[in-house]
Amino acid sequence: MKYKLMQSPFVMKEYSEMSKNEAKEHFNWFKQQIPSRLEQLGAFSLIHLDYS
Repeated sequence: MKYKLMQSPFVMKEYSEMSKNEAKEHFNWFKQQIPSRLEQLGAFSLIHLDYS
């Protein structure tokens, strides 16, 4: 299995240079990626991840 890297839909810049709104949007997008990233990690490492 090939491990797929995360690709941000935003133009990335240093966190210290982001406005409050940009940082919030990036954080919300990042949180939305958790389920698919855990699924991919579980498939890649052949373990079951159940949030425990």
